Amino acid sequence: MIEESEERPDPHLDDQRRRYYRITPDGIAAAQAEAKRMQDLVKLAGAYVAL
Repeated sequence: MIEESEERPDPHLDDQRRRYYRITPDGIAAAQAEAKRMQDLVKLAGAYVAL
């Protein structure tokens, strides 16, 4: 869901020991699905509070 990135910041700001990562398309899909699941849980909890 994440992968190491080859992109690096300005060499003056970079530390060669540091690793940089980016989210993959599968990671984006998983994060979106999790956000939707959490929204649904909040909606469900709100329905119980309204009782």
